[in-house]
Amino acid sequence: MEPTWKRKLTGSLQGRLELATFFALFFGFTAASSSSLLLGDHNLRRHHHMQVQRQASELNLCLDGPQGSGTSVSAKPASIEKCLTRFSGWGHFFWMRTADGRWLVPDAGVTQVPDPLLEESKRIFRSDMVLNGGSGHHMDANASHEGGAHLWGPSSIVEIGSTDYIVHLHSVLPSGNALFSAEDVTSYVNIDAQFLVILIGVWGGSLLISLLAVRLLVVRVISPLV
Repeated sequence: MEPTWKRKLTGSLQGRLELATFFALFFGFTAASSSSLLLGDHNLRRHHHMQVQRQASELNLCLDGPQGSGTSVSAKPASIEKCLTRFSGWGHFFWMRTADGRWLVPDAGVTQVPDPLLEESKRIFRSDMVLNGGSGHHMDANASHEGGAHLWGPSSIVEIGSTDYIVHLHSVLPSGNALFSAEDVTSYVNIDAQFLVILIGVWGGSLLISLLAVRLLVVRVISPLV
């Protein structure tokens, strides 16, 4: 025998209207909430990109200047590592994968890139080469260094203990050298987590209130027909 609750939902006009409205509201609220979360993640990555772009431009100048011992195309590994060390510090790091497959990092005596960040950058690089056929990323029309550099590469968030870092394939120079960056974004991730809790509360409360309102409205609309 069909359960009473199911019979009330699907066996009457009121039940079918309430059920249809519930699903419409549920999917509507879920889509809006998901869009808010995706927008927050996009803004976090864009913020990191904008923060690190100025430093990366200065790093390129270091590679082109006396400290870099020539252009970034011809600079020696030791000179590149010196520039990477200069622009890396607490909470932010730069490192590079050369066109011949070597990984150059800042001087470990000054600052050390955590191993999980290096491993993630290797995964990002392999994935990016597969997706783009080894051709790199979007070209920044405003880039002028060495004839331009590919910018806005892929990124991902890595948790190390209680600290969250965003690892970013920042640019691929015409030389084939890929520049990576990482930044401590723990505070931003915590804010996103708090926002998620608030969003779930608002989502649940709004859905419940809407359902109660719809139920009353449906009863009033169909009561003359019953």
